[in-house]
Amino acid sequence: MSVRTPNPPRLSALRREDGITIIEVIVSAVLVVLVSLGVYAGIDGASATSGINKHRSVATEIAQQDQDRMRSMTVTELSNYRDSQPTTIGGLTYTVVSRADWVTDSTGSATCTSGTAQANYLRISSSVTWPNMRIKPITVESVTAPPNGSFGSNQGSLAVQVRDRNGNPVQGATVTLTGPQGYTDVTNASGCVLWGYLPAGNGYTVSVAKSGYVDPSGATTPTKAAGVVGESTSTIAFDYDVGGRIQGNYETWNGSAAVAANGLSYTASNPNLTVPLAPFGDGSPHTSFTTGLIYPFTVAYSVWAGSCAGASPTVYSQTAQTALVTPGAITAVQLREPPINMKVIDSSLSPQPLNNVAVKFTPTASGCSVPVTRSTTNTGTGLLTDPAFPYGTYTFCVAVGGKIRTTTTTAAATLSNSTPTGITTANATVDMKSAPSGTCP
Repeated sequence: MSVRTPNPPRLSALRREDGITIIEVIVSAVLVVLVSLGVYAGIDGASATSGINKHRSVATEIAQQDQDRMRSMTVTELSNYRDSQPTTIGGLTYTVVSRADWVTDSTGSATCTSGTAQANYLRISSSVTWPNMRIKPITVESVTAPPNGSFGSNQGSLAVQVRDRNGNPVQGATVTLTGPQGYTDVTNASGCVLWGYLPAGNGYTVSVAKSGYVDPSGATTPTKAAGVVGESTSTIAFDYDVGGRIQGNYETWNGSAAVAANGLSYTASNPNLTVPLAPFGDGSPHTSFTTGLIYPFTVAYSVWAGSCAGASPTVYSQTAQTALVTPGAITAVQLREPPINMKVIDSSLSPQPLNNVAVKFTPTASGCSVPVTRSTTNTGTGLLTDPAFPYGTYTFCVAVGGKIRTTTTTAAATLSNSTPTGITTANATVDMKSAPSGTCP
């Protein structure tokens, strides 16, 4: 029998000390790495800061030189001046943007107030940038006033004001002036662009552009004619805001509940518009349409199925759907198309219902005139496959086997589709028995 001899005490202690020594080495190494990283980061940060300070100093000198250059220009040369030039120093290309803005008040910003006073002094600005800069552009500004007699009485100023639906300024809109003189600028924090001392007269055109914005008419780049009055500041204002959309979803009545339907177009009107917007839709049947960008008035649009004023439910003492458009959003609305539950039969036949018969409907309400042709089903009912129609009054024409039925050959002169639940089959059954001969126009 073998006897296990225990490790000598000294050897066990040494082994424990070996393990402690390895841990100490690892901890020391980690501390060395962390300290090294901190040192390197400090060196790199100091180097980057030094580089930024160097570029800032160079850019400041460039801006000061550009200020001196512009101050040496005549006032007529400096009026409405815009320029951008690159300059390379030490292998790095700096870009200096130079501009001179006419200012009308002591705050140092352009305003859009009409009046007899001209723009009274120039703020000249030099802004310098360089590639991969980590700070804001270096900008130096100064002010200069034109000497008396610099401009003639046949010169005036033109201010352009751009405001949103609440009357607040729209900043960052691009404003373009064409005519005797042409300029392009961007609205400031007051929503203004001011061009001073332009040749007086008409023949100027001003346009405004900003992505996603529209004016009340739905124009994305609205344009207005402008005139300049000598020794005065004229102002042109644009209402311009982020456009929204309306999604019109069609529905009709099936006798017990509202169900989805097809529509060809719809109209959106707003009390702030002198005329409704052009109808939306492509003339093909869809269960819904979404408008393009439209102006987000602070009052709701009235929206109805159909492309004419006579299709509005309000004409028939019904309530039109409303949609309050929100900037940048889609507002959904249900558009009711009451059904004309027409049934075409021939009481001399058995069975009586006539299948696959075309019926031509012509709207007669105000502004409505585009005919629509619908067919009866092939399921033996004689009912229309699609009975949903916009509100309104209609004449109809049915032609089968050389015989014709119209509203003039029936008891009714027109079909009045004027209630949300539409016209019942009992009131819209067409019997081709003994119909006169003829064809639909």
